[in-house]
Amino acid sequence: MLSIGLWIGYPRNLTQISQYFNANRSILLNNGNGGLLNNTDGKSFFNISKLYKTDKVTSHNYGLYYEKYLRKYVGSSVDLLEIGLGGGMPYGPGASAHVWRSYLGPLANIHFVEFDRSCGEAWYTIDGYKLNITMFYGSQESIPFLKTVTSKNDYFDVIIDDGGHRMSQQIISFTHLLPKVRSGGIYVIEDLLTSYMSQYDGGYLLNTTTIEFIKRLVDSIQAASPQKLIPLADRISSFEVVNEICIFNVK
Repeated sequence: MLSIGLWIGYPRNLTQISQYFNANRSILLNNGNGGLLNNTDGKSFFNISKLYKTDKVTSHNYGLYYEKYLRKYVGSSVDLLEIGLGGGMPYGPGASAHVWRSYLGPLANIHFVEFDRSCGEAWYTIDGYKLNITMFYGSQESIPFLKTVTSKNDYFDVIIDDGGHRMSQQIISFTHLLPKVRSGGIYVIEDLLTSYMSQYDGGYLLNTTTIEFIKRLVDSIQAASPQKLIPLADRISSFEVVNEICIFNVK
C-alpha cells in the first residue's frame, strides 16, 4: 500500500512534537496486532534523539516514523547502514551513531558512510570505536565505492540516506543500495525538501529530482506490464511519503 501523508498544522518545534508524540502514543506505537509497542522505559527513539540533540527530532519530525518502523529491531542483531555522519552539523558528527547504539542496543551492527575521511577518523578515535561503529569513507554517488560497501556486508535490514542530499546522490545511492536491503527491511531517504532547492540541483516539477523519481515509482509499482518503468519497483512492497522523508518497505 502506498501511503502519502499530508500533514496540515503539523507540530514544528520540539515542545509541540513532544506533546504530539505523548498525546498520540497509542496510535503511533500500535504494533498492528492490537497491542502497543513497549515504550514505557523512556527508551523511545524520540527521547534518545532529543538527548543527543540530533535534528532527526528537532528541526525534523522523523522520530514518529523511526519509532514506527524500527522498534521491531530493538535488541536484535540488525544490520543498519546510514549515509552521512553529520560532520557539517552545528552539534558535530556522530549524533545519529549514538542514537542508533542507544536505541537498538549492543547487538546491532551499525555502519556509516562518510565522505569526509578526516572528520570521520577524528570522530572515530574519540567516540566511534567505543560505539563499535563500522565506517566506510567515500562518495555516495560513486558506484565502485558503493559496491565496496556492499561487498563487505552483503545485505542490510535498514539503509538511511542522510548524506549530501543532492539529487544525483540520493538517486544513485537508492538505485544501487535498495537491492541490498533484506526482505522485510526498509530504505529511508531523509530531507526530501532539497528536491525543491536549487542549491541541491532541485526545483519544482524538475524531472531530475528525487521527488519526481519517487512519483515515477508509483507508476512502476502499479504498472500491469511486465516491463516496469523502473525495475527496482519489483522490490518495493509499499512506501510512505510524509513530511520531508520517504520510507520504502522492501519485499
